[in-house]
Amino acid sequence: MNESVVIAALVQVARAAHLLCDNTEDDGSDLRVERNDFSVLSGALDVLDALPDDRPGYVMGPAAKAEWALRRLKGSA
Repeated sequence: MNESVVIAALVQVARAAHLLCDNTEDDGSDLRVERNDFSVLSGALDVLDALPDDRPGYVMGPAAKAEWALRRLKGSA
């Protein structure tokens, strides 16, 4: 797995999360999230979920997959 792909995917998650938060309306008791903003964030998270389980002996979720790829990039795996 190319770690630059993981970095790009994490940047997309951050951008999508920022946009969702920025566009969310708070009326004091409820939050109103735009459906498109939610879909964009969900799609960005799906990219992380599609990353391979590269750590031998572990079943990894999306965040763990991205973390493992970043550790490999740093050389501290």
